[in-house]
Amino acid sequence: WDGRERTKPSVRRNIVLVRHGEYHMDKQHEEYGKLTDRGHAQAGHVAMRLRLMHEQGGLPAQTVIHSDMPRAVQTFEAVRAHLAPSIQDACDPDLAE
Repeated sequence: WDGRERTKPSVRRNIVLVRHGEYHMDKQHEEYGKLTDRGHAQAGHVAMRLRLMHEQGGLPAQTVIHSDMPRAVQTFEAVRAHLAPSIQDACDPDLAE
């Protein structure tokens, strides 16, 4: 539409957004803010799915960026355990709710 030739992009970026698993929401609970058993299972499921995507070549994961909230850190740890121990993690407190 602008008269330029169509060119194939030379760089490809994949951005995958993952929300943390279910967490304890009761502020009186000793595990407040941390994943529940169900949340750990959810994190494991998404981690396995990301691993499958990685193995099929559709997700060349290098870095995972997450907040410093316990539930986000726990979800990241599940992803790293299933995907690759060498995956870099970038904790960004500005991502917290």
